[in-house]
Amino acid sequence: MKTGLKDYTNEFVQRMPKYALKRLGGKRWTTVDSSLVPLSDFRLREHLRGKSAVGCIGRWYPGHAVFDIDNKDIEFVYEVQDKLGLNDQNSLLCSSESPDSYHLIFRPVYRKKPPTLRLLNEVMNPFAKAQGIEAYPTAEKTCRLPFGPSQMILNEGGEWIDKWQKKLYWYNKLDEYDLSAVPCCTHDLEFEYPQSKGKVSAYREGKEYFEHGLQGPSSREQGQYHVIYYLWRKNVPLSTTIETVWHWIKTKHNGYSKDITSNPREVKKHIERQAKIIYSRYDLPDDTHNLYVGFVTKADLPAILHHMDGSLPKSRTLFNIVKYCYPRRLRRRITVHSDLLQEWSSKGTYTKRLRELHSMGLVKRGDGYVVGKKSKDLVLKWKYKSPTKAVLIDERSPDTLDETIKACMTQEETRTLLKQAGVDGRNIGHWMRVIYEGDVIKLGNI
Repeated sequence: MKTGLKDYTNEFVQRMPKYALKRLGGKRWTTVDSSLVPLSDFRLREHLRGKSAVGCIGRWYPGHAVFDIDNKDIEFVYEVQDKLGLNDQNSLLCSSESPDSYHLIFRPVYRKKPPTLRLLNEVMNPFAKAQGIEAYPTAEKTCRLPFGPSQMILNEGGEWIDKWQKKLYWYNKLDEYDLSAVPCCTHDLEFEYPQSKGKVSAYREGKEYFEHGLQGPSSREQGQYHVIYYLWRKNVPLSTTIETVWHWIKTKHNGYSKDITSNPREVKKHIERQAKIIYSRYDLPDDTHNLYVGFVTKADLPAILHHMDGSLPKSRTLFNIVKYCYPRRLRRRITVHSDLLQEWSSKGTYTKRLRELHSMGLVKRGDGYVVGKKSKDLVLKWKYKSPTKAVLIDERSPDTLDETIKACMTQEETRTLLKQAGVDGRNIGHWMRVIYEGDVIKLGNI
């Protein structure tokens, strides 16, 4: 399975609002303001080739976590792994350019969901402090990005993994690690997982405001809201967003805000209030949403519909399974809780749907279920396409099959696809109204 720079950036890179750079052979890191000198793909490739080194701050929902262990022998590192319950299946132990220095990298979840950066730090920092090591990522301090030539994988058999694409491939195969297993974790942290969803149009408006500033009088409050929302969608940490928007309004109010000159302290407080509301109200940022909830490509849609003989309810179930498996396709096993399967169909039909998919040779479920601890594994037999072809709306995968079809297909393409999938001609018109006009589906007619 090929991996590329986009896969790498989706996992590890936070381009805004700053990054750190160290030249080849240099000893000091230089902090760079990305609004002045953007972190380019060229610079990332130079890092991965060993021509320079790049460090980034964390995302609001980090896709990876690192314990940075310096000036310790390897036996100490193994002891840390044992205390955490980290092993070759759920972590990569990587060397550093300095002797007796290591990065222990893993994919964090908290109670089976993506943790915020704040929650990650609250769990990891007490353990790291007790061990005399450091935990990353953070919102303030940059950390060297992984998989440069000097960062060799020390897992058993990993000494032969030299290219960064291969290192990323093996990282993508890792099982997730639940932070509740970290010693010193209090197990009563509030899980910050907001439920409501943002608006796609606000993303575009936020990008325009961020790049060009205020464009008219009485627009400060609206402009601040959209820029905060845009930065949240880009997975920028809360504290960093507040400082970034504060700098933005001071430099790009374009003379349309009297408050920034007459009462700047109140403007700063207003930004803080807006940011805290937005970061507590909305769902996952784009990259975390795509990696956790999943995605499909346009080429998957005909296969989904054909396998389900044009049945909309059955197609929706298979769509959600395929979508969930895409970002996890390289893992040895994919655990799926029954709550998700019920959400993808219903409590009364999900077992029937699974039996149908099993009889077709598409889905197989394991039997390693432990109440309250381990969900059953799911194996999907599917011809996966390149993730670069994922169907996205403003960098975000649509939530439903209907939205996905509408986002990437014309009505004529959809009508042809439904006909080819075997949908009765008398029902195609109803399908079209369901997908393109949001009609309520009548299950008895499909």
